[in-house]
Amino acid sequence: MKEYPKMSKNILASLWMLLLLPTEIIGQCTKPATSENAVIDGSDILKDTFDIDSAVRLACHPGYEPTSGSPRRLVCGNNNTWSPGPERFTCQKKSCGHPGELANGHYEFPNGVEFGAVITAVCNTGHFAIGEKQRSCLGDGQWDGGNFVCEVVKCEPPKPIPNGQPRPPVNEMYEYGQAVQYVCNRDNTMLGASDTVHCLENGSWSDVPRCAKVVCIRPDIPNARRVEGGSGPYGYKYTLRYECNVGYKMTPDGGKMTCLEPGWSSIPNCTEVECPNPGTTNAIFTNGAGGPYGYSAILTYQCQAGHRLVGSPQLKCGSDGQWSSKPPTCQVVECPNPGTTNAIFTNGAGGPYEYGAILTYKCQAGHRLVGSPQLKCGSDGQWSSKPPTCQAVECPNPGTTNATTTDGAGGPYGSGAILTYRCKDGQTLVGSTQLKCGSDGQWSSKPPTCKVDDSNLLNKIIGGAAAAAAAAAAATVACVLANRYRKNNSTEPDEIDPETQELKSGPVSDTGNGLQSADSSKETVLDPEPAAGS
Repeated sequence: MKEYPKMSKNILASLWMLLLLPTEIIGQCTKPATSENAVIDGSDILKDTFDIDSAVRLACHPGYEPTSGSPRRLVCGNNNTWSPGPERFTCQKKSCGHPGELANGHYEFPNGVEFGAVITAVCNTGHFAIGEKQRSCLGDGQWDGGNFVCEVVKCEPPKPIPNGQPRPPVNEMYEYGQAVQYVCNRDNTMLGASDTVHCLENGSWSDVPRCAKVVCIRPDIPNARRVEGGSGPYGYKYTLRYECNVGYKMTPDGGKMTCLEPGWSSIPNCTEVECPNPGTTNAIFTNGAGGPYGYSAILTYQCQAGHRLVGSPQLKCGSDGQWSSKPPTCQVVECPNPGTTNAIFTNGAGGPYEYGAILTYKCQAGHRLVGSPQLKCGSDGQWSSKPPTCQAVECPNPGTTNATTTDGAGGPYGSGAILTYRCKDGQTLVGSTQLKCGSDGQWSSKPPTCKVDDSNLLNKIIGGAAAAAAAAAAATVACVLANRYRKNNSTEPDEIDPETQELKSGPVSDTGNGLQSADSSKETVLDPEPAAGS
């Protein structure tokens, strides 16, 4: 009994829960959640729940329209969901499109042309705005406004100027950009950048020209001559050109001058040409040093002895203010390598061989120097002579005498060669038995000769006479007579043969003592009568 109240409470709670579920059980859809800028159309927007199979239509906020393909009708299905899903319905801003062309201007579109966009009208240069410049895209897809126009700027007729006026005809009014030309009165020149003025965007005219009488007189330019243009008078913008005489230079460069309102644009000046200081080298000035160096100035250079000039010995200042060449320099003269011969250097070998260098030569023993023993390098870079050579010393052929050469005969006879001589038996050597060829090419002495030994011959004769005086005398007489008989007409004198020591027959003459000798001019060989006591 005590549990009944508790059970009653449970039953009541369960019934209460059932009462809360009827709609879920019966079937209903809640209000669909639409996408941005989308709403439920009509009175259904006020409902929170919708029965099964009921339908709603969706719409967009003002200024928006459904995107292409968006489903506008939704149906509540048995599963208590909308079909198709409400998220599939989307909205986009309406476009107002292009507002159309603006005469004499254009529109600027900073935010496009969709709902809420604002555009601004801008007039072209030379035009001004009338009306509201800005227009807005409205919710109905249309632009508001539209009364804005661009009007052209206008200028009043231009005014006359001193000594000139606008070229006729002249209009009552001119629009922006239109031009008017001015003309000057007679004997006047149009001055300024242009003779034409233009109507500007602010309704005024551009700078007007000026008319004035411009005359330039002929210029006097010393040391110059006119090469272009006449002799005058010269009007506005007339051009002359001058050149300087030779030896002068022009400043400013070009020599062109134009007649302007204040006078000539510039008058050139001709000044004497000067060449710069050429600087110094090791060459020596001989003329023209010190400057200034005007046109045609000449500098001459030379070198010290033993040096040669490299470059031109003379520089001339030209009409362009430049020297004819760079200053020369001096280089020490060097003689070429003289080459080698068989002569021996004793001094100066190896080079370099500058001016004044001396080479000395000698030869080995037994040789003699052919040429100068000394070469000197001259100021012209040439040696004083060719290098010498050495030739072996040879003594001349000593000739022949009656002495016999026993060694060294036949030559050639070089230095140190030795000739030895001897005589035959019965002869005596007169001179040295040996000759030596000296280093000076001379023999140590003259060749020797052989002389018959008279005392030896006399001893033989006397000995024969002592042995058989009579027989010898008779034989001698017989021999002499026989010789005279055989060579009675011979012109050859009788001589003693040095080899055999016998008498050679010759013309016989009477000695005055009954005997005849081979030659009265020669020594009597035999005495027919023996000396007393023989």
